[in-house]
Amino acid sequence: MTAAAMGIAAKGLRPRLGRCADPLCGLPFFDRSRDGRGRCCSSTCSSRAKARRRRERDQPIG
Repeated sequence: MTAAAMGIAAKGLRPRLGRCADPLCGLPFFDRSRDGRGRCCSSTCSSRAKARRRRERDQPIG
């Protein structure tokens, strides 16, 4: 275990670790958002994920 991982575990910050929501990325990241609900590792991945969700939502039904 690395020193950084040990520090996170010791401080009780494990719930702030997550995987990027962008399927093309999937990298682990540390959530620095205020409410702890971050989904992506970077703004680039966030934009791609939002665009993908928008396209899926706007597809015609049928």
